[in-house]
Amino acid sequence: RWASVLFVFECYGDHRDLHSFPTHALPISLVLNPKNPEEKKIFSKKLSKFKKEKIFLTDKNKNLKKIKGKEKIDLIVISTDLSKIPKIIKTCVGIGKKNILIKSKNPKTRKDEKAFKKLIKLKRKYGLNILGPNSSGIFNSKNNLDLTFSKHSPKKGVISFIGQSEGIWSYISDFKIGFSKYIGLGKLNSKEFSEFIEYLNKDKSTKKIICHIEKMSKPREFIESCKKSKKSIIVIKGGKNLETIKNSRLWGGKPPTTFERYLGILKQANVKFSKSILQTLDLKKHNITKKLKNKNMNIITNSMGITRLFMDDLYEKGFQAKKIIKISRK
Repeated sequence: RWASVLFVFECYGDHRDLHSFPTHALPISLVLNPKNPEEKKIFSKKLSKFKKEKIFLTDKNKNLKKIKGKEKIDLIVISTDLSKIPKIIKTCVGIGKKNILIKSKNPKTRKDEKAFKKLIKLKRKYGLNILGPNSSGIFNSKNNLDLTFSKHSPKKGVISFIGQSEGIWSYISDFKIGFSKYIGLGKLNSKEFSEFIEYLNKDKSTKKIICHIEKMSKPREFIESCKKSKKSIIVIKGGKNLETIKNSRLWGGKPPTTFERYLGILKQANVKFSKSILQTLDLKKHNITKKLKNKNMNIITNSMGITRLFMDDLYEKGFQAKKIIKISRK
């Protein structure tokens, strides 16, 4: 019997999530799926203030060849089925384009897994710069490049954010906070956080770096890049409670490494640790636990990253989540 049901949702506008790489913004080409005609409208709206050239194409290889010889095109954004992407990338390589954004979720079917393995081979063979799949995109306030799924583009600021959760950026970009850049890490990003910490450390418009970490496979590189940084780095990490780690299995992902190990990594890296997004951004915290009549509950959510952080806060106040039910954003 359910005593309480708590809904934890991230709010979206009338568009899907978009993915992007690299973080600088030269002219771009967008390869869209003809089955989704609304995507061109979505991209056009998000890139309305981006003054560089934008070329919209469908996912046919003959259409891709139209950008051959256009050396100014720096980034190709691919938005189509994961199974079609290896062939498209081969065409991209053939016309000399290596910076590729993949708009696609992590592989789920055997067909997707097969396509993803091909992507890994192509990336290694041709030295491709790929962000995605499962990246929430990038934002660069300097030149109005916004290839994220957030409802609003934030104003210019001095904070840069590196994250692994699709929902976190959508959440914080709704606040009236200035950001310089946002980078949503993807599944094929080989250097994880370290590569972008080094980049942001050289970026003159960035004064503070915030990282939201769910999982990390290369802690040594992270520690080294943080030690070299001359800028303040704050890390947001959920999973303090054992229940949070166990419950992460309920939404199909591998449980994160033990929280204590991450604290050790952060200590070696000499960075500040924060368990709260609102606290990190100096925002007012909402005490929603006042509205919960029972300390035993089930959680319904469409955002895993936000939920992990929220569960930590609940457990510290004596609340217990019996089940986590993840629903689609559709």
